[in-house]
Amino acid sequence: MVASCPFSRRELLGGITIAAVTNVVAGESHEATAATGLQTSQMPGFYRFRVGEIEITVISDGVFTVPVDLSASNMPKHEVTDYLNALYYNPEAQIRHMNFALINTGDKLLLVDPGGGPDFRATAGKLLDNMRASGYAPDQVDKIIITHAHPDHIWGLMDFFEARPTFANASYYLHEAEWSFWTAADAASRLPASLESFAVGAARHLSPVAERVITIGKEQEIASGVFVLPTIGHTVGHSSVVVRSNGQQLLITGDALYHPYISFEHPEWTPLLDMLPEAGVLTRKRIASMAAAERMLVLAFHFPFPGLGRVANRGGRHQWIPANWEWKV
Repeated sequence: MVASCPFSRRELLGGITIAAVTNVVAGESHEATAATGLQTSQMPGFYRFRVGEIEITVISDGVFTVPVDLSASNMPKHEVTDYLNALYYNPEAQIRHMNFALINTGDKLLLVDPGGGPDFRATAGKLLDNMRASGYAPDQVDKIIITHAHPDHIWGLMDFFEARPTFANASYYLHEAEWSFWTAADAASRLPASLESFAVGAARHLSPVAERVITIGKEQEIASGVFVLPTIGHTVGHSSVVVRSNGQQLLITGDALYHPYISFEHPEWTPLLDMLPEAGVLTRKRIASMAAAERMLVLAFHFPFPGLGRVANRGGRHQWIPANWEWKV
């Protein structure tokens, strides 16, 4: 038999409160009062999912900011600023994420672009740490697909401190026009003066791996289910990647699509860094139409991490629809 409690619930709670106050007055409080420092780090930057039987891991290399001129160099600044402000984008310091794709086919491990490395920006250069956090090591990478040779995409190729390629066992695939342009002796002179460092950096990183470079000129399958296709415009030999498995498709766009709103709603607005502006416009329209018509999953390198979504056709204009984060791989 359980004995009945001699106190009511109200009396019992009242007694607890009085006891707590008494302890505080007596200097016997056991509450945590020590201040702790703020935590400034986020979780490791990787996100994993499947395309059919192929595993994709999006690896973050960090972020950087760009001014409004980089988004639409052929438009009045106030028009672009008004458009971005309406979308709650800070036009003077737009954040560009750096989302790179690690593709595991089961037989091969491929990386789409080696990232900006330690010399690009202080807020970047996180690819190797995040790759290791995801369970993979740089020396496991078999093949690297280079979408184009801008600093944020290839300055991670070489580990100059160790005097060796960062991905020591990889071969490298890029469009033949991209290789020819950036390794030419006069590459810097063919760019605006403000971009001459792009050519210097490209040569510095590409030249040491020249013997492992394989150039391509048209759509080509370089591993089971992994295809490289030309998407010219942002650079003279820009490439994108399509992954196909069990009826599912992923389009990895590189910088062919550069902004989650402008690239779809205003594809005719040309980024300052587009080397072939007219071709860039056509490419944006073409791959947006392809992604919408074929209901492809899309991975965009500079969209908010992890950069995944789909493209919807809305009355002749395309719209970016971010994909839901899924915890199940």
